[in-house]
Amino acid sequence: MRADLSGLTRSYKFIFSFPSLKTIMFETLIFSFLWFILILSFPNIFEYNILILCIVSFSLFSLTLFTFDNKIFTFRRSIALFPFFVIWGILYDFLNPFSVAVIIPPLLTLFTSSFFLSNKKHLKIIFFSYIIFISSTIISEIYIIIAIYLYILLLLIVYLRIDKRIYKSLKISGTQLFYSFIEYILSRNKGILEESLLSIGKKRELPIYKISFFNNNNLLGNIVLSYIHPGPFRDLGSSTLPYKIIQLSLKKNIPILYLKGACTHSENLIKSDILDNISNRVISKYDDTIIILENVLRKNVDDISALHFIFDKIFLSFISRLERGMEDIPYEVKKHISTSLSKEVLIVDSHNRLTGDKSFDTPSIGTILADRIQRTFNISLNISRYDVWVGFSHIKIKENQYEIGPGGIMFLTIRLNNKNYFIVSFDGNNMIDNTRDYLYEKMIQYGFIDGEITTTDTHIYSGLIPGVEYNAIGETLSKEYLYKIVKSLAENSIRNIKKVTSITLTKIPVSSYYMDKEKLTVLSELTRKNVRDGLFLIGILFLIYLITL
Repeated sequence: MRADLSGLTRSYKFIFSFPSLKTIMFETLIFSFLWFILILSFPNIFEYNILILCIVSFSLFSLTLFTFDNKIFTFRRSIALFPFFVIWGILYDFLNPFSVAVIIPPLLTLFTSSFFLSNKKHLKIIFFSYIIFISSTIISEIYIIIAIYLYILLLLIVYLRIDKRIYKSLKISGTQLFYSFIEYILSRNKGILEESLLSIGKKRELPIYKISFFNNNNLLGNIVLSYIHPGPFRDLGSSTLPYKIIQLSLKKNIPILYLKGACTHSENLIKSDILDNISNRVISKYDDTIIILENVLRKNVDDISALHFIFDKIFLSFISRLERGMEDIPYEVKKHISTSLSKEVLIVDSHNRLTGDKSFDTPSIGTILADRIQRTFNISLNISRYDVWVGFSHIKIKENQYEIGPGGIMFLTIRLNNKNYFIVSFDGNNMIDNTRDYLYEKMIQYGFIDGEITTTDTHIYSGLIPGVEYNAIGETLSKEYLYKIVKSLAENSIRNIKKVTSITLTKIPVSSYYMDKEKLTVLSELTRKNVRDGLFLIGILFLIYLITL
């Protein structure tokens, strides 16, 4: 069983950002000036006292947020809804005579924000005091008073359900987990969230493999294959691991090709503070295990395609799906195939196809897809010994529009028996349907015998763009633009090609806390329910606006 994270990943779409402070101030001034002009033009409809009441009260409420929790409610965030509140005031003024009820919906809106976004108890108390004072001394409409307290009761029920729902299943405070998430999103403090996530983690050991190519004593470059999943998102956990390893390698002038192994979100590291240590170990450690490249061949089983680089002691196998999207290949599949072949199988999850409907099939153990992957290893091993040549190249991309991560694009040419093979690795998360096929065909036309296009599956941009889960490679960047870059990398790679005199295999074990599959699945489902309850609460708040009118 794989971890179903759709409840978590789809919640990324609800992450949003407000406009710049200049935009907020400009819109506030424009709408306030418009209101003032309406009052001058239609004095029998619009009133000064409503304008003054709204500006003063909205300023007070916003200032309260900023004063008592400016870490979460920066000045920009504290006044971000001001333009909307002014528009609301204009609408209310047009439809109603003067009433203090005009400030109730904005007050409840900011009270809700303080309740769910800040863990400062005194901030909640102050806003609740505002509500009690206004409703008990100034508001005369009984139906509005009833609506206020019914909404507060509903808010408390939702709040307590979030806390109880998660605590009952995972034995951690749901509200504390939520607050730590909000603090990470709004203030970039990931330490508290990572500490909270330790409660749903477990201690494991996962490997990172390194295949190193030497010309005598000169290191020509490394293939790094990580079985630590680069997630869950942004810079949390192991999301930045590909970039950190790539960056350190290039800083030391060591060419690199970074690849994603068979791993899922269950293989996410929880603590990001060990990534630098892992990167240093990966780059600096070298074992003396000599391996020999004997052959390269491709085997297709239905719509599963495997490009095997066959060494005397290992398989380095790139797995792709040719027709539909495929979810992360589980780590258990790698272990199962290695056991069945009695040989170390290093599976590369190419992660290079995202169909239009963004649907995935999961190749878990026992599924048809997993069986097809295993059958690609039913091959005749023709042992041959030829000279091996390799050439690496790399480029960072600026015009990536949150598609290509800071690790850029890596290219490797492997020459065996005077035939050139290629591997391209994009530091990105998946690839739009047919992008892989287009680039593959172009590389074959260029003169390569075979090869593969992969992504690192980095989650560094996940949840970063408001309303977007992530952008796959080719979503905003054209295939022609991508090919232009890849072709340039191919030329540089061939230009840099050098003869290999020895190849070594290094295994770097990483023992730490990783996300627990079962608990992660439970948290995802609970998040789905919590988001549903939150949207319901927003719907009720919208009704308060309508009732007040």
